[in-house]
Order: sequence, then structure tokens, then C-alpha cells
Amino acid sequence: MIRAVGEVVAWSVVLVGVWTATLTVATGGDVLVGVLCAVPVGIVARLARRALGPPVRPPAEALRWLALLPAAVVGDLFRLPPAVLRAAGRAPGGTGEFRDVPVVRPDSARATWAAWILSASPGSYAVDVDDRRLRVHALSDRPSHLERAVSR
Repeated sequence: MIRAVGEVVAWSVVLVGVWTATLTVATGGDVLVGVLCAVPVGIVARLARRALGPPVRPPAEALRWLALLPAAVVGDLFRLPPAVLRAAGRAPGGTGEFRDVPVVRPDSARATWAAWILSASPGSYAVDVDDRRLRVHALSDRPSHLERAVSR
């Protein structure tokens, strides 16, 4: 019971902290509203965490994938404006493609983390995941360094 209350309090403190950080000027009423909203959300967060079961531990390669993520994000930020113009019909060309990215040594944890990290970049998004492959929509017609790293 004490552990459950502690977890709800921790969630609530984090949520109130995020809420007050978004305010220009935090008044007492704003903080009170934040607390009143954060406590039920903290309870739901605890229930959701328990319903989902044990956390999925990242594979050893996830750190290498995360190290490649900043460069992928910067590169994709340069690819994004032309893709938006193409999608709006103001520039010739396509708006990306769907492709399969194989997951070596397949298991659900590896595929889950690979999908999450690939989707964190603006240039690709995992639209379907199974233990052996990711179905990705990407802005570029060539696989990125991040996609190649995930498939190794």
C-alpha cells in the first residue's frame, strides 16, 4: 500500500512539475488545478503500468541506435520541408515510401525498441511491427544509417 501511494505521489509530482513548467506565471489556483488533475492521472498511470506487466528491457544495441538518433533527426529536418512541399503539390516528386526493415535476432523487445527509436526521427515512422520486421514509412528512398543499424 505504501509503495502504491508512493508511486502515485511520484507520478503526481512529475505531472504537476510539467504542468507548472508550461505556465508563464504559476498562481496558487493554477498549482491547485494541476494537483487536482495530476492525482487521478497518477492513479491511472499506476494502474496502466501494472496492467502492462513487466517493463521491456532494451537490447544492448539500443544505446548504439540512440547514439545515431541525433544525426538522423538533424538530417531528417533538412529532408522534411521539401517533403511537405511535395505533399502539398508545390514540388515534383513523391512523399516517401514504405519499406520493410528486417530485425535480426528477432524478439519482441528488440522490435519494440527499434520501432520506438526509428519513429523518434521525423524522417521515418514504424507503421507495423512484428518480431522479425518493421514496416516503415520513410521520407527518403534510401535506408538511413539508423535503419541499417537496426537491421544489423
